[in-house]
Amino acid sequence: MYETVWSHWDTNPFRAAASIAKQEHIAAIQQVLLESMTWDSIDPDDFMDGLLQEIAGRTSIVVQYGGYGEYGSVRYRATYDRE
Repeated sequence: MYETVWSHWDTNPFRAAASIAKQEHIAAIQQVLLESMTWDSIDPDDFMDGLLQEIAGRTSIVVQYGGYGEYGSVRYRATYDRE
């Protein structure tokens, strides 16, 4: 049986992911961020999406874009299915 875990809304997608992550997820998120420094081609319009897809592939944590919050800031929340 799986339980869907959600983070609170946050202005930082990585903080949203880390708030629900297990220790091994944190290491994988950090590794993705480190590896992104070696990517040959970075499209500014797709960079964040690429990072979040890499994180999802390694951790099963999916970050959802939630539009703009109360004060005009972008909002994100993270989810994954926990056993």
